[in-house]
Amino acid sequence: MTALYFVARYPQARIFAIEPNPDNFALHKRNTASEPRITALQACVTPLPRQTVFIETSGPAWGFRTNSAQRGVPVRGVSLAELMDDYGLARIDFLKIDIEGAERDVFAEGEFLTRVSAIVAELHGGYTLAHLNRDLHVSTVLLTMYDGRTKLADQVAGEVRRHFGRKVLRTIVPRSVKVSEAPGFGMTIIDYDPGSRGAMSYVDAARELALAGAAVDGAPGIGRSDS
Repeated sequence: MTALYFVARYPQARIFAIEPNPDNFALHKRNTASEPRITALQACVTPLPRQTVFIETSGPAWGFRTNSAQRGVPVRGVSLAELMDDYGLARIDFLKIDIEGAERDVFAEGEFLTRVSAIVAELHGGYTLAHLNRDLHVSTVLLTMYDGRTKLADQVAGEVRRHFGRKVLRTIVPRSVKVSEAPGFGMTIIDYDPGSRGAMSYVDAARELALAGAAVDGAPGIGRSDS
């Protein structure tokens, strides 16, 4: 019923619900058949795309596990990066994930997390928040919701730059009503109001990030200064 809650809470959003268990999926389809904004997929979240996994359905429907011994029901595996590419999703605004012990493998291939704004995960099998934090790698930091009128914003920005150094982009995204409104309409700020200060700041950040990546790869890029 979570998908129906999100539809009611975010009326302009697209909802994708992934459920591998055949019985659970059939129930989900019946419950959401009248809601076109929900895309239901019978699949299993996997670290790599286009895998086939097997799920054991002999236990309770809420606690089934995948296995590599080809026991049970074969189910298509789909990575989150693959899902986003297949459906043309630039970002996931909110990701709720409960994958019964597969967290370690999925988050190990965690490049997709750079395209997720917020995540709620139920962790299993001894995999804790400490493990997740250890698996993550901070490559770039972008300062957002910055209000230059306050001393606190300057203090926080200074602390972040001192701690993360050259990983922090020069570009700063200011606090903006338009940026806050865009997710409620299921849109990025670039689509919602491309001429706004927030949109232009994100474009500048993307350009800076792309040039920095080109420089790392050996192509001419931007210079950096910590001054």
